Amino acid sequence: MNYRTGKKAHLLVKKHKLMERVQGSAMLKQAISETAMCDLLFPALIDEEARSAEKDMIYHALSESPRVLRRFREQSKISYEEYVELKYDSLITHLRKTLDPYELSSIGWPSKILAAEIWFTAEIKVTPGVRKNGRKATARIAMAKKLFSSGLTKSQIAAKLKISPSTISKWLVRKPEIKNEFGEIDEVIFLD
Repeated sequence: MNYRTGKKAHLLVKKHKLMERVQGSAMLKQAISETAMCDLLFPALIDEEARSAEKDMIYHALSESPRVLRRFREQSKISYEEYVELKYDSLITHLRKTLDPYELSSIGWPSKILAAEIWFTAEIKVTPGVRKNGRKATARIAMAKKLFSSGLTKSQIAAKLKISPSTISKWLVRKPEIKNEFGEIDEVIFLD
């Protein structure tokens, strides 16, 4: 399912000519890769002012990317207050956990966050929503409600509708609104 969704999302991104934003431009990748090794080997050389500026750019990118921010906070299991108070190194660690464990450069995060937001949006657009009942199932459910109100049991309703009793059980589990229609005593009546 993820493969199919990813393939459809890729086609949607390509159709809207956003591939360069998702993949990043070659020039930017080159610049980031050249500074990444230095940042990784000598993190102490990055002064506090540069860290603060990069952190601000990352927070700005996250504020512009609600889907990435939601995923970031959910996967990191942190509250909004904790998120706002994150130190620079913790922020980078959480981003690596959430988005890309192989991103070595801290400069590349804003563009990576934007790319992830575009991708997550494309995935949502191509993901099918929750299916609703078809006409036949809707008619059967309505008939089952009517038969229930006349006092029939689950197995009697199933026999009349020519469906299995487990189908009625599935309706009750999957559709809470149906359970409410069958009343409070449905637990007793529908246990055969």
